[in-house]
Amino acid sequence: MHSWSLLSDGFFLSLSLCLDIGIANVAIISLALSHGFKPGLVLGLGTCFGDLFYAALAGMSALLQFSAVRWVVWIGGAIVLLLLTWKMAREALYPASAPPVKGEADVGAPRPDHWKSFLRGGLLAV
Repeated sequence: MHSWSLLSDGFFLSLSLCLDIGIANVAIISLALSHGFKPGLVLGLGTCFGDLFYAALAGMSALLQFSAVRWVVWIGGAIVLLLLTWKMAREALYPASAPPVKGEADVGAPRPDHWKSFLRGGLLAV
């Protein structure tokens, strides 16, 4: 049962790390916009497992045994989510003017392989 606890701690740490807008999230958004939901999801799952692997190596699950560390992660994640919610709501109410988009998405472009996307996500996270 102890291994499940370590696995869940690592996974939830990974989710909290995915809340920031970093290179992995930009890659996920870019891939999802250009090739659809499923390739973006696979890349996102790869980053989650990459973070999990990295956290297991770094011993982050040992730090999450302390309630103060868990509270800092939870409160920090909640603050980041509230900030992003406020910025998205502000942008929805008062959108910035964007340049006109020319052309359509290329439907004939080859879709990326799921395993390559998963591994790319893992490498981006590590």
